[in-house]
Amino acid sequence: MIFTDGLMAFDNYVKNDPAVKNEVQFLFLIRKTIAMAGTRQFDEVDMLEKALALFWKKGYRATSMMDLAKASGVQRGSLYNAYGSKRVIFIKAFCQHSQKVIEQVERTLADPNLTVAITAFFEFMVQRLCNDPERKGCFSTRIIMEATERDGVQEDSAILEQLTVFLNDLEQRIVNRLTLAQEAGCFDGDCRATAQYLMAIARGMAVMERIYFDRQRLQTTYRMAIEMLPIDEVGA
Repeated sequence: MIFTDGLMAFDNYVKNDPAVKNEVQFLFLIRKTIAMAGTRQFDEVDMLEKALALFWKKGYRATSMMDLAKASGVQRGSLYNAYGSKRVIFIKAFCQHSQKVIEQVERTLADPNLTVAITAFFEFMVQRLCNDPERKGCFSTRIIMEATERDGVQEDSAILEQLTVFLNDLEQRIVNRLTLAQEAGCFDGDCRATAQYLMAIARGMAVMERIYFDRQRLQTTYRMAIEMLPIDEVGA
């Protein structure tokens, strides 16, 4: 009863004194702001997609937190509060992007005919490289070149680690597909070594695209590589 009477008295005091009322409202606003600080007030998936597009266009080093704020429409303070640094934003954006690529690669390799499956894998790469009107090139290749520059190896080791995980993931998907073909009697070769060979061809194509931007040259390259594989065309 005493507690209830005290609350009523305080409520009347606040209502009857405009200055006190404004101060109390301000304190409640501060409390609400602090509570919301731990909650992201933006669409993270959308923000990371916009961040990745900017990293892809400008490169990792040339992109600033101010650039990311402008491109994403999220205030720089909110980005710092949510992620702490540009590197963390990049890694999360890259992980989101790489997961999508891995899923797409798995679909291209799903064809029961091994030659068709590997051709689809390379054609997927060619389409990504050559269908971009801005000619931004292969994102992972561009970032790898930045991350492995001599003066940046130590600084960007976390980024290089993420890129390595991504490439290893791609390689493993190819190994898995070759293993299935081998078990079915359609492939007579070393699955791991062949997957590494195909990944080297794909990486080389990404670099060559930056020089020639020639779709036919890239297609000729991967077709020659496939012809050299020990695939049983009848069984495949």
